[in-house]
Amino acid sequence: WQDISPVVFPPGFTRKVIDGQVHTNELLGRIKDAFTTLASTADFTLLEGSGHMGVGSIVNLNNAQVAGALGVDVVIIAEGGLGRSFDQLALNKALLEKHGARLRGVILNKVEPDKYEMVKDYYTRQLESLWNKPLLGCVPYMEAISLPTMSGFAELLHGRFVAGEANRLRTFERTRLVMDSGGDNPKYEAAFNQLIVTHASNKDCVAAVIEAHR
Repeated sequence: WQDISPVVFPPGFTRKVIDGQVHTNELLGRIKDAFTTLASTADFTLLEGSGHMGVGSIVNLNNAQVAGALGVDVVIIAEGGLGRSFDQLALNKALLEKHGARLRGVILNKVEPDKYEMVKDYYTRQLESLWNKPLLGCVPYMEAISLPTMSGFAELLHGRFVAGEANRLRTFERTRLVMDSGGDNPKYEAAFNQLIVTHASNKDCVAAVIEAHR
């Protein structure tokens, strides 16, 4: 894991760099060594920056500086939209150029579905017109992607699957927490795509849910 994340910023790390207890050249050396190790054993190496190009500037080691030092091309994942998205992209591109890194292309993320074709068309034309750069991808916003999966719930609750592990990637639009059974003869009205969370000992509730979905 040292080569995957050669530099980590724990609490107080930024102050140590500013106070001179940690030196930026040493950090960059770690990054270069890790990149060389990984790249020498792989067909290609994909580097993921953290946030925008300026992240890390306070220790004089931002994403653009790292890209320039490693001599790699950069693909920016930009916010879906037109004006604001392109303005932010221009700032990122300028920082890349300052540090000798090249913007290879752009991918738009979370584009509103009803504006998808329009945004894709205008963004493509303006990228090519101003910078001669391609729009490599255009990803529409999908609410389902932001919903937690059963696997995510299991990890959150430090649990394991007793059954249904084949559906571990299933998502739900609503989540309902049931603390008690609601009486001697609990009734449950089935709701579309709803996850019920209850204690394993709440057998009446579990039975009522199963019965409602028969």
